[in-house]
Amino acid sequence: MNIKEIRASIDAYAHKITKLSEEQDKLYTELIEKIGSTDEFLLDAVFECCYNGGIQAENYLKKQLERLDSDE
Repeated sequence: MNIKEIRASIDAYAHKITKLSEEQDKLYTELIEKIGSTDEFLLDAVFECCYNGGIQAENYLKKQLERLDSDE
C-alpha cells in the first residue's frame, strides 16, 4: 500500500467510525426513552454500561435497577 492508499483507508475508517458512533447515540437515546425514567443514578448507570461496559458497570446498573424496584 502506498501513502495515498493508506490515507484513503484511514479516511474511510474514520467515516465508518463516525457513522457507527451516530447510530450508537441514536440507540442510546431510544433506550433511555423506553426506560421512561428520569432517575439520575439509573441513567448514569445505563450510560456507563452502554458506553464503557465491563463487569463493574453491569453490577452498578443491576444495583440501580434493584434500588428502583424496592422504591416502588
